[in-house]
Amino acid sequence: MLKKFAQLSLRRPKTLISITLLITLFFAYQIQYVEFETDLESLFITERASEKYDNYMLVLETENPYEAEKLQLVYEVIQELEALDIFSASVNPFTFTTFEKTGTRIRPAIPAPQGRAPETPEEIAVFKERLLNDPFAKGKVVSPDGNIFSIYLPQTRQVNEAAEYNQIIEDIIRPLDQYFTLYRIGSIPYTLQTTKHLTHDLSLLLSLALLFMVVFFFFGFKSGRSVVLPLIVVLSGLIWSTGAMAMLNYPISLLTVSLPPVILALGSSYTIHMLNQYVRDAVGISEEQHRELHPYWMLEGLSKIGKTILIAGLTTLVGFISLLFSQIEQIRHFGIGAIVGIGASILLSLFFLPAALSLFPRPRKVTGELVMAGHLTKGMARIGPHVIRHYRIYILLTFVLFVGMLFSYPQIEQKTDYLQYYPKDDPVIRDTRFLIQQVGSSQDMYVRLTAPEDAPKDGDSYFYDTDVLKKVMAFEEKILSFSTVDYAASFPGYVSFINEIMSGESGIPDTRGLVLLVSRIFSLAEQSGYELVGSYVSDDGDELRLSFNIFDDETKLMLYDEDMKELLADVRATAEEMLPADMGVSLEGWSLEFTRLTDILKQDQRNSTLLAVGGVLLIAVISFLSLDFGLLTLIPLGFGLFVTYISMAVFKIPMDIASAMMSSIAIGVGVDDAIHFLIHYRRARGRLNIRDSILDTIMVTGRPIVLTTLGIVGGMIILVFASFRPIVSFGLLISLALGGACLGTIIILPSWIYGLSRLHKRRTVE
Repeated sequence: MLKKFAQLSLRRPKTLISITLLITLFFAYQIQYVEFETDLESLFITERASEKYDNYMLVLETENPYEAEKLQLVYEVIQELEALDIFSASVNPFTFTTFEKTGTRIRPAIPAPQGRAPETPEEIAVFKERLLNDPFAKGKVVSPDGNIFSIYLPQTRQVNEAAEYNQIIEDIIRPLDQYFTLYRIGSIPYTLQTTKHLTHDLSLLLSLALLFMVVFFFFGFKSGRSVVLPLIVVLSGLIWSTGAMAMLNYPISLLTVSLPPVILALGSSYTIHMLNQYVRDAVGISEEQHRELHPYWMLEGLSKIGKTILIAGLTTLVGFISLLFSQIEQIRHFGIGAIVGIGASILLSLFFLPAALSLFPRPRKVTGELVMAGHLTKGMARIGPHVIRHYRIYILLTFVLFVGMLFSYPQIEQKTDYLQYYPKDDPVIRDTRFLIQQVGSSQDMYVRLTAPEDAPKDGDSYFYDTDVLKKVMAFEEKILSFSTVDYAASFPGYVSFINEIMSGESGIPDTRGLVLLVSRIFSLAEQSGYELVGSYVSDDGDELRLSFNIFDDETKLMLYDEDMKELLADVRATAEEMLPADMGVSLEGWSLEFTRLTDILKQDQRNSTLLAVGGVLLIAVISFLSLDFGLLTLIPLGFGLFVTYISMAVFKIPMDIASAMMSSIAIGVGVDDAIHFLIHYRRARGRLNIRDSILDTIMVTGRPIVLTTLGIVGGMIILVFASFRPIVSFGLLISLALGGACLGTIIILPSWIYGLSRLHKRRTVE
């Protein structure tokens, strides 16, 4: 079958080239419709149930904000921001709901007189006193020292025109620069920074990958056609991939921005095999034979290497196909893009590349000498005898690394905190860390408490009982003492606050009169438009909602992954210990959605790895019609993965959204070298003994195996120049895994073949 297609390529090269050009132009036209995905939360949350949590936060720092001119300016800026169609009413120092005592009565109030900026020294003094005496304002709209204001603006919708709105916002807040240092946090700043990094990375990574390919192919073959034609193949594959993603409405995201180097690196490996075979065949015939047989002197070699490329390509695609079963949408998009791009590169290497090569004259002598007797080829001649002599050591090394991997793998941490995906010096990281350290965290966690089902229904609301409230208050104070919790607000907390205003003593009173008073005040406050209090207790008093702000006390950023799980476990254990057993307790909050991500990453990584191994093994067994040969293909990639997992544990490299894909991709790609090696070894065994077959196989296949690995690793290592840290880790880890698989193919695999043959021979003699 392959021979017939090869004949077609050589018979009608111009037709095949024209068809390739038309298809490429079609996909190139579609690229104009591709978009960027700038919401990093979408890496994990496919349906944006959290849209209502989009927000913009403005933090203002100055030595003394309590001056009339400064306060008036801040107030005017807030009014202008609230007038924008993307924002609803803000939570700010002027309108934050507090309470005050008037004679013998308690009433809701706001810090600023009549909700406007205080003007006189007396009004400023009242404003400052109300603000700083309210324990719920500190950590929410003002810092504990009172010198930093925080303005929270909920967004009414997701913003697609982030750059335009950001410019409008910057124009509004620019006058504040004369008095304040400004910090900006929220979906718009995150979107802008993500867009900046994605566009920068896309152009930089593509440029570096292309530059590497030009240099690599030139020094690998020292031939113009060996540079231009592989570039055409892989660039066409990239265009097909990007165009297909645009047609499917798949945006360029943190993950898919790495596709250009991935497609260029992996796609080039098939062109290396084809070029290497082309040069070897050209060296093996005379000038006269070349003229007489042209272009069909290439046919036998094309058929032979075509099988290797096809099988290796299928196993590579299996690695990416396994990603399609991921629960994370962005990983599936990455898989689809890679499948189209690499699949196109395989097809073009099999058909377009031979057709184009047939239009060129015979390769120059220097190219043939480089392939047949270059330094790399000579090096392979020395490696073979070394492997035969020391095969026991390399077999033992395999077992040692396997045991090391079993110990190391459980030590690898999971990392789903998308804020830590940004560069360390990124403005959004700097500003977020400042907010958490100086004002307080904006990451919410809610504890919802419900009355027991058998609680009396005679009008006595369960949570108005002072004994119950004292238990809830003690529970809240215990949670607030945790190092990862820096703020709490609740109905019991307000009862304690108002009790202090009334009597001078904080805490839950013994009688329920004040409790009922606070519940009525809450109801009136909500009806009068005062925010932030109505959600803490239900109308019937049978449900409470405790609000906590949480953060990572080590990074001073958001709390995720195992640390979040640990906090939730501690909260549940504390609730079980301190609250009545029949009280309903549930934990809520959008960030809690991320607690399951570590499990998703582990499950996806495990499932995709098993699928990749199973698919690769099946293809290898069918291709070789041998289970033994199928199992042998797994040895080199196992060696590479063992080294990689041990390195991740030793150097504390976490398993994140990108590195979770590493093993299945490495399996699909890493097995290519083993297949190339075993196909030639099997042919050599038909005419040579085992030892000479191994030496001949290393000699012939070693150069293209090393070259393809250098090409892939060189292309992948370019990812270390990416802005986002998961892409950097992915580039390093996939390079390490594939480099290990290359060594595994050249050294470990022949050691096992030789060792198993000697074991089999010994048993046969016995």
